[in-house]
Amino acid sequence: MHPTALVLISQIPAALKGNLIRDTLTLTPSAVLPNFVFGCSDGDIGGDLTTGLIGLGRGKASLFSQASEKFGKIFSYCLPSSPNSMGYLAIGRTGLPPHVMYTPMLTTPTWPSLYFVGLAAIKVADKTLPLPPTVYSRTVIDSGTVITRLPPMAYSTLRSEFRKYMTDYTPVPPMFDLDACDDVSRHENLKVPTVELLFDDGASLTLDFDGTMIMKDDYKACLAFAVNNDTGINIIGNNQQKKYTVVYDVANAKIGVGAGGCD
Repeated sequence: MHPTALVLISQIPAALKGNLIRDTLTLTPSAVLPNFVFGCSDGDIGGDLTTGLIGLGRGKASLFSQASEKFGKIFSYCLPSSPNSMGYLAIGRTGLPPHVMYTPMLTTPTWPSLYFVGLAAIKVADKTLPLPPTVYSRTVIDSGTVITRLPPMAYSTLRSEFRKYMTDYTPVPPMFDLDACDDVSRHENLKVPTVELLFDDGASLTLDFDGTMIMKDDYKACLAFAVNNDTGINIIGNNQQKKYTVVYDVANAKIGVGAGGCD
């Protein structure tokens, strides 16, 4: 391996220095990518449980972009509900499930590498939140962001409606950015209202407990949504994508979601 440049990774909170490397990447014996470019950081990326980051955006240096010439401009993944379950990442059209529903993939010159979708509505317990369509006008689906982030108006409306169904639980102090938390230690069967994210053309994410809540220390359950004050965009995080097959068909400008992709 031969370092060719010094890079500064500024997309993550703590900027990291490292080397840009070119080498041969072998995914399987028949799937080999010569001259594959990747970065080696001098610092920590993502904590003790993370050994690195895989780039799946439309930037030239991402794994997807470098592999697309060989496998096509499409990839899919399923994120498991826990570290003890198995998920997957697939590049190419092989093995796509038939039950996936698609929504148009949108683009914007401001963030050309991100994947935008048309979020049409959010439901809580089958009730559509009374929000103007402009609230959802800029929505990104992102595998690297953990929790879903909404602009202040959308988040406060979601939180208020969600709290109506949580009266059996005792509210507790916030956990970092998560400010809708409850003590659930005295409850064996945890029940939360169903949250649905509805997209243009009929695709949707119907969230179960794992997709709606984040648990802390087996007693604290927090709504896995937070307010996004920085950019005014919606970010659909990976917690809401758990157990779904998510397909990024860049060639045909569409994104698909299908339930039951993994556990």
